[in-house]
Amino acid sequence: MADRTVTVKPSGGDYTTLAAAIAAEVAANADLTSDNGSGSAGILNVEIDGDWSGGADTAAVSIAGFTVSADYYVHIYTTAAARHNGKWDTGAYRLVTATSCLVCSVDYTRIEGLQFDISSSTASSYSNCNLTTAIGSRISNCIAKWSGTTSSTGHCFDIDGGATAATPCLIWNCIAYDAPDYGFQLTGAENDSIYVYNCTAIGCVRGYYTSYGDTIAKNCVGFGNSDVAFYGTYDGTSTKNAYDNGSDPGSAGVDISAEVGTDLFADYNADDFHLKSGSALIGAGADDPGSGLYSDDIDGDSRVSTWDIGADEYVAAGGISPTGALDGPLVGALGGPI
Repeated sequence: MADRTVTVKPSGGDYTTLAAAIAAEVAANADLTSDNGSGSAGILNVEIDGDWSGGADTAAVSIAGFTVSADYYVHIYTTAAARHNGKWDTGAYRLVTATSCLVCSVDYTRIEGLQFDISSSTASSYSNCNLTTAIGSRISNCIAKWSGTTSSTGHCFDIDGGATAATPCLIWNCIAYDAPDYGFQLTGAENDSIYVYNCTAIGCVRGYYTSYGDTIAKNCVGFGNSDVAFYGTYDGTSTKNAYDNGSDPGSAGVDISAEVGTDLFADYNADDFHLKSGSALIGAGADDPGSGLYSDDIDGDSRVSTWDIGADEYVAAGGISPTGALDGPLVGALGGPI
């Protein structure tokens, strides 16, 4: 086994767009379980690097055609140079398109540290990050928003988790905002096949949507969504979620219906959803809800007991705020890149 890394940079990399990288790699080495381009089976790492202040990546991405497994898969991530700092960042890598930004039909795919924006006005239903099959997939530290408008439905994260608890889709430290429909649409979730941890959904119609009653949500916040924060019936192990409209999707939730955005978040009106000193979300979550899957927040700040709710962990002014955007795959407790 030999893992292989290709780079996406505005200049000086193997590719200049993520779409080009995926298209070329699947054409040359579709079966990662036999040869990922290194001459043997291995993980295909697509590393996004460089200074993106000169412009966004505007080519819509389709991930399809790879043969993968739990050990050999596609891993897309940003380095420190290309990663946002926990809020929308026009100097960092961002995928800005008129239709769905990224559509993936390959299981076990891992996506870490990207920004997605659907910028057009449209009558069609699109999604920023759409995993049409997500068995064993992982999405972490991503931001998705709609700056365009639509007369149809539209979602930020649209995930079909498949039908097996043995290889669930895992989502953590992600932010969805301003979607014309769902921030997180979590479907196909039979047998506890989707877990969503420490995520934030703001200003959508429904923050989180599930259709089967088996999605597990922990330490997630839905606020300012026009219809309801959490829609559907969630698995009974869901806990410590914060909501301002609708009901607790699990147990021991935090009702923030009496709060205002400017008291919860650093700059709510400017779409900065870092937590503000005194926020009701600070210290209100469950410690380590992913059982060792991750231990930091969307910025890379270490989470400390008792964990906060949402994608951000509050750091007091003058505190140490390490970055989690490493120049390579993050390594977690499960023994490989997360």
